[in-house]
Amino acid sequence: MTNESKYQSELDIIRQAEQERSKAIGDFFTQLFSRHESANLPINPIPAE
Repeated sequence: MTNESKYQSELDIIRQAEQERSKAIGDFFTQLFSRHESANLPINPIPAE
């Protein structure tokens, strides 16, 4: 494997990881905001000073 192809494959791995991370974050927020109001969400409000 040449240095150039090794560098390219590393970029591909990084790109794929970023896409998977973005998808996971998107799925998390979709799931979070699609819950019914009766769901028990852990909400810790911070009192205003």
